[in-house]
Amino acid sequence: MARKFLIDGNWLICSEGTCMQRMLVKSQKTVYAHGKLVATMNDRMDNNFYCLKMVSAGAMVGAIVGAAAAAGAVFTGGAAIGGIIAAVGTSALTGSISGKLLSLMPCICACLTKPGKWTSVKNSVLIQNQMALMPDAKLNCLLGGMVSIVLPKIQLAIDCLMISDFCYKKKDSNAELPEGWKEATEDIKIEEGCWENESGFKASLYYNEKENLYMLAFAGTENLKDWITDIRQGIGLDDKKRGQYRKAIELADKVQEYAGQKNLIITGHSLGGGLASIASVATGCNAYTFNAAGLHPKTLKDQELSPNSMGQIQAYYSTDDPLNMIQNNRSILGPLLVSSGNAFLAYLGSGLMLGDNLPQVAGEKIGLETNSNIIDGHFLKESNLLNTLKSEKENNPDVLVVTSDF
Repeated sequence: MARKFLIDGNWLICSEGTCMQRMLVKSQKTVYAHGKLVATMNDRMDNNFYCLKMVSAGAMVGAIVGAAAAAGAVFTGGAAIGGIIAAVGTSALTGSISGKLLSLMPCICACLTKPGKWTSVKNSVLIQNQMALMPDAKLNCLLGGMVSIVLPKIQLAIDCLMISDFCYKKKDSNAELPEGWKEATEDIKIEEGCWENESGFKASLYYNEKENLYMLAFAGTENLKDWITDIRQGIGLDDKKRGQYRKAIELADKVQEYAGQKNLIITGHSLGGGLASIASVATGCNAYTFNAAGLHPKTLKDQELSPNSMGQIQAYYSTDDPLNMIQNNRSILGPLLVSSGNAFLAYLGSGLMLGDNLPQVAGEKIGLETNSNIIDGHFLKESNLLNTLKSEKENNPDVLVVTSDF
């Protein structure tokens, strides 16, 4: 009987973490699938998820001067954030925090999860006397986090990214949709103004006949009105009755009624990613977002939505994206800025990062190393997210291992 098992390099996320890491198979060296070692019950992540609790634990055990080092190198954004810490004037680390420094930091998350046990293993499949790990397995951390495995539909994620980009450019005669997709905005009869209005809100619908799948895409920040929406929602002041986030919910409800929840995917980039996130929370439809704006708790509260309804959202972001670099690591950067001794930086830390402002991106945070730069990192094309996803598709196929082979 063929079953899907985990291999070295599969994606891992933590409920308390700020970034994605990968499975590191060290428990055995003999059983391979698709050229990669198959994971067992004794394997863990290859690097840290970087939550504030983990950083504190790192300081306690003397790991690379603890908190500041981890904050400065959050998931390859280390050189950029290192500049912030250098400006703060942390004497022991001034000018020295970078991705290279972080590489010296031990995998504290692996240590903190070592006493725990993966919840789903195959006891009939033994690899060097260790049970094989199953895709639905979860692992508890001593600090309260829950590690889980992400097996994404990468081709669908690629299609979502390309359609998110097309949503900006659809009036351009050279713009192309991914293979199999066509515009379907006119297929559904709803009142004028639902797809685009004076607030800067813009969305469109696409259909893949072969997959019988609809995709609702929201455009991101393009003009001053969009920037105003970004700022207002980022501090919890979006208009709860007429704002873009409310419009996204109303449109998604109508499209879901037409297409059905299981046949509808929601996507968007930047502001569009934030709109896609709240539309997904409201409808329960799966969503794929890219370099998305975070959802403020007050925005969810104003729309009577639960912050615990985000598990169906996969939030892809470039590790060079300055927006996600800051908003996803606010819990670490905030305390550092507050304790900096600099009045302005302390204000930023207490006023912006220790409250609910600059909220983290909604859903499963999947950071991809794009090897772009901090200026281009937020943009879809320039950030190199598309090529990175294509590379992931080549290197991480679905793995079907025949159990009788062991």
